[in-house]
Formats: sequence, C-alpha cells, structure tokens
Amino acid sequence: MNRVVLHKILAIITVIFCMFLSGCKATESESSHQPEFLEYTTSECNVSYLQGAIQRVLKKDAKIYAGVYQKGVKIQDGRYAVVIYDTIAATTERTILQGPENMAMLNFALLEEGNYKGLFVVWDADNNKCSSICLSTFDQSGSMLETVDITEELHEKLATDIVTLNSFTLDAKGNLYFYTTMYGDVAAGDYSIESKIYVVDEKKQIQLIKELSDDVLMLQEVDSQIWLATGRMEDAIVCYNLSNTEEKEPMDLKLNLPAQNFEIAEGLEENQKFIIQSGSVYEYRMDSGKMVKLFDYEDIGLKPGTFNTSKPVATGQDEFYVAKNIGESEAGVRIYDLVKITKSENTSPKDILTIAVLEENALLKEAVVSFNQTSEQYKAVIKVYGDGEKETANDLLQADIAAGNIPDMIAMDVIDLDAMISKGLLCDLHGLLESDGDLSKNDFVGRSLEIYERGDKLYGIPETIGIVALSGKEKLLEGKGQWNIAEFQEFIQSLPDKSAATKGISKADMLQIIMEQNMAEFVDWETRTCSFESDTFKELLQFVNMYPDEGLSTEANLLEYAEMFHEDEIVLYPNSICDVSGYSFMKALWGEEVAYVGYPTANRNGIQMTDVGNSYVITEKSANKEEIWKILKHMITNPKLAEMGLPSYKPSFESACEKAMERNMVEEADGSIVEAPIMELEVEDMVFEIFASTKEEVDKVRNLCETAVPMKNASPKIKNIIMEEAVAYFNGQKTIDEVVGVIQNRAMLYLNE
Repeated sequence: MNRVVLHKILAIITVIFCMFLSGCKATESESSHQPEFLEYTTSECNVSYLQGAIQRVLKKDAKIYAGVYQKGVKIQDGRYAVVIYDTIAATTERTILQGPENMAMLNFALLEEGNYKGLFVVWDADNNKCSSICLSTFDQSGSMLETVDITEELHEKLATDIVTLNSFTLDAKGNLYFYTTMYGDVAAGDYSIESKIYVVDEKKQIQLIKELSDDVLMLQEVDSQIWLATGRMEDAIVCYNLSNTEEKEPMDLKLNLPAQNFEIAEGLEENQKFIIQSGSVYEYRMDSGKMVKLFDYEDIGLKPGTFNTSKPVATGQDEFYVAKNIGESEAGVRIYDLVKITKSENTSPKDILTIAVLEENALLKEAVVSFNQTSEQYKAVIKVYGDGEKETANDLLQADIAAGNIPDMIAMDVIDLDAMISKGLLCDLHGLLESDGDLSKNDFVGRSLEIYERGDKLYGIPETIGIVALSGKEKLLEGKGQWNIAEFQEFIQSLPDKSAATKGISKADMLQIIMEQNMAEFVDWETRTCSFESDTFKELLQFVNMYPDEGLSTEANLLEYAEMFHEDEIVLYPNSICDVSGYSFMKALWGEEVAYVGYPTANRNGIQMTDVGNSYVITEKSANKEEIWKILKHMITNPKLAEMGLPSYKPSFESACEKAMERNMVEEADGSIVEAPIMELEVEDMVFEIFASTKEEVDKVRNLCETAVPMKNASPKIKNIIMEEAVAYFNGQKTIDEVVGVIQNRAMLYLNE
C-alpha cells in the first residue's frame, strides 16, 4: 500500500483526533487599511515562437530569455530554442540550440560570457528515470561547442542504474545542481525522509554538498546564487543559500508561509527578493525581513500553475514579465505569450476590506478574487497573521484590534470566539442572513447554524460539518446513544473485557474530546465565571483517568485496528463522519453494521455536530458588513464543498449525497457490466472493499446530520490550560484537588483579562 493511501486511511480512522487536537479553529502581508489601492494591470507583448514547454525564463539587462522545448518538431524548426524578447525595442529573436539527437532539453542557462548551456536527457517514462543525461554548451548563434555525457558518472556516484532527477537547476557558471529524495517504507512504519543535494561541475565531478532529513521544496538559481528551500507541509519553510554560505546553514528569512508551491525570484537590488507562492507574488526585504503582497495572479487575470504561468521576472520597480499560456495549437502544443505586469497609477481609489486568517485557503481565495473582479468600489485583501501558530496569530490580532486596526472578517481559527463575543466585537449574522434574497436559515442542514449561535444571535456559519461520536458494532450498542458518565461506566462494567471500551484511546486524547463536549458546563462567559473545582469536573477527570497513558498509534498498521474491531477487542472507537461515504468506510472496517453513539456528557447530549471546515466572523466595527457578507456567502454556497465533505448548505449537501451513490460500473472480460469498488484496501490477508453508498447508508448519514446536537466549540485558551495542568493528576504528581485549584485560578485570570 502506498504512503498516500495509508495516510488517507489513518486520517479517516482518527479524524476526530485531528479535529480536537487542533483546537478551535508579526509579519504582515497587507496593511489593515489603506487610503487607496493601486491595481496591477497586464498587457500582452505578442512574442512569437513561444510554443511548447517553457523550461526557464531569465533576464539579462533589458532582455528576457525563455528556453523552449517543442516535442516532436524537427530541430531546424525550433525543437530546442531560446526566445529573446527586447523589453525596450519590443522585438523578438530566436536562437535554435542544435542539441544532441533524440534528447529532450529540460533546462538551460545563460552563461556569464553570453553562451548557453542546456541539460538534455533521454527519459524512460515506463521506469520513471533518465537513461541518458548530457550537458551541452552552445555559442550565441546556437552552434554546439561541447557535449558532456554524465550518465556513467551519475550511476557510479549514486550507486544505482536508475538516475531520477527530481529537481535541477543550472547556474551562470554552467554547474548543474540536483537532488534526490528517498522515503522510508510507510507501510512498515518508517516515515523517514532523506534528501541529498549534488553539484556537477564542468569537469564532470559530482559532489554531495548537503544532506537533509526533509522534503526539498525548491532548488533554483536566484541572483547567480543557488537557493534551496525545505520543509514538510505542516512546517514553515527553511531556506539555504548554497552558493555563499560556506557552512550551508539555514537562512532565517522569516517568510511565515506554509511549505508548498514556493519559489524565489530575482530582486532588483541586493536585499530584495520576490516570493511566489500559491499564485501570490510578494516583495521580500532580506535586510528587514518585511514581506508585502503585491498581487495575486488570479486578481489580474492570470491563471497560476506550472503549465499556465512562469515565474515572474522583475525588470523594474512594479514591473514584471510572465510567460502566460494563451492556448494550444491544433497539434496540442501549448502556446505562450509574454505578459507585462505593471502598477497602474490611474486606478480609482478603492476601500479596503481586510480578512484576517491563520493561513489562506483555496475557497477563500476564490471568493476574494470573484468579489474583487466585480466590485468597483471595494478591494478585499487577505491578511495572514503569525507563523501558523494559533496563539501567536491570536496575540497579533488582538494587538491590531487594540490599536484600532480591526479586520472586517476573521477566520474562526484565529480567535477565541466566546471571548470576542463577550467583548462585543462580533456582528450578529441573523440580520444579514434574513435580508439576503437568496438564503434563509432553512437552507442549512439540521441544526448546523446553532454551532455558532449564542443566545438569540448568530456569529458564524460553517462551510462543512462533521458528526462527532463513538462508533461500534450495531449489535453491541443496541439501545445506546445518550448517557452521562455514570451510565457510561455502567456499560463498561457490563462488558466481558472492560478494556474494550477504552483500548486505543489515550488519556490526553479523551480529555481533549470530553472537554469539547462539556466545556459549557464549567464556563459562563456572560458572568465571566467558571466552576472547575466542582464535583462534576472532578468526576470528569477521574473518568478520563480510566483510559491508558498511550493509545494506539495513529501510524499503526490498518490490520491492527481491523483485527481488534472484528474480534470485539475494541467495542467503542472515536470516529467522526466528515463525508457521506464515511459510514460505508467504517462499515467495511468494522465488518458489519455500525452504530454511532454519543460521548458521556452531563446533559446526555448523544451524537453531536461540529464545524470541520473553515468558518469566519464579521466584526461589529466593520463599516461594510453587506459587502463582506458577499464573500462569506460565496464560500458557504460554493458547489465545490460537495466534494470536500458534508456541506452545511442543503443544495451542496444533496449534491454530495448523490455523488456518494454514483456506482463504479466496469466491463468484465466477458462483456458483462458489474459494479466495482470505489476503494479497495488490501492489508496482508485482509481485503476491504468499499463500494458506492447505498440509499440506506446515505439515509443513515442524513438522519445523523438532522438529529445531531450542535456542539459549541470550546475556548482554546481554557482548553489548553486544562490539558497542561491535568497531566500532573494523571501522573500522580498532584492530587485532584490541587490540579482543579490551579485550573480554576488560571481560567479565572483569563476570563478577567
């Protein structure tokens, strides 16, 4: 089983932990409010010859150089070429590179003396390898001066007959840099990553220059220096300058960007760089660490992506050139043009609407782009707070609010919702919803709106919802569903193996979940009081202490779970339904019909519904609530949510239900048409086949969504206090009375802030 599939399986099994462990959902990329906003505009340059695959776009003086490879076209017609555009004269010329026969050009460099160097390979697509690799040097007319075959040297250096260049770049001296990455056997529990960075010089000498236990995100030449960026998806980016840092230690660029889709572009001066990520272009000052977003590709009519736009080349302050895909030829060859991007000084001032987030997401960006393209008076900007840490982001946001820089809309995961409500900082959305001609509260699934209702006011609307419950075999849980702690313990005592109700769940995990379920019992935000010294809270901690110190690892083999489920060694296991097919998957995993029951709560709530997507609040101080509502509405009604879970918006929810029932019909060898699984998992001698959901299974999910009790998301600050202090009781370092006393005092201090 590959690492991607296994991670998906484990995520489904333990999604409830991810949801609760993350809590309730100061470098600035935008200023909060600006008196005016000068738009960037584009103009096409009508550059000919840009047909095929754009390998690299470079700049020297006032000229743009684009390396182009046209597959299947004769050399004399420009199979390998450098297209040169003079930005001052607006003229185009082309130099054809007479490369080695039957080899594809994958990269080129403009050398310091003005010649060219190209990387050429014979690619074996069946085995995903380069079977032959050459470096060729050309003069300015395109005539080949030298070709060096480095295949044998690579085989010898890497001790393998398969050479795969995951990423490579040529510098202005003609040196080739590349890296290889090896992953451990995830199925066996080995999550190691080993990346090695090499350089090949003009003498065919191959040197290993750096080893890392991490993924490589970027390896490229910037300002005649080689830059390396690393980082896993959940971590911040770490950069190395491999050219001028002798020890090759990481450079602290303080980018505060998530580790994905990352590039650095050449600046106009020594301390300036341009950062490109997820279709956004930033100016970054290396001396001060300040980063300012300049524009989004989509905002100016460009579509980001490897085959749509190149990395921008800066030719002047607020002036860039980008190779843009403008179509395809009849033969299916991509056609590009150079597009000039400039800041327009004639744009009418726009009022800025600020959206505060922990990190950007695709649906928010889509909504903002759509709004900005249609609004003549307003410009929405996304302001990212912190470095991905929620507490840091919240502190920075609160500092902005205290200074009077209050965003118009804020992502839920940046704030403590009830704390913000108690200060009167948030807008009641009921009025905006009721005045909307297209939406009403009846357009949402079950009691999903109540997740963010406090009293008679509504502060947020979830994009997607999840059912929070314990799962188990239906035959073992008949008649169960709602219970308090005493009733739950009675059930445990009735089991032949009492540990079957707690196996696999650690104390810490269960405390996270239970506090989400019960926090409202102990905290009153209206009076700003709490009752953590009560007998009820002590009973809760004593209940959690029944669970083991360590649960089953989320990286455990799927077989380990399945065998215990089938043999009734695990009777109850935390599981949330976050998409319509979730029930079908768990039914296959348990091996028979599954029941969902609630966690024990003082009010015997039963199964509960929570927000598992991105949600936002509108601030009371916003002067443009109706305008920012348009962006919020765009997100919660986006049809794409039907493919991303359980939408709260009924039309999207119904689309998700229909999609889950789409059967995967295939033709057999004898011509018969049969239904095939939508997912098939094989672990050792066990095979799990998951088919399209039946109407009965979909109706079970519908019923769960209609009957679930809304869960009021707990204060992340107070929840963290409880998690930090309860450990001393669980470890026997303090008595329960000592621990609840500390929790009470710390929580009261926070409530009184």
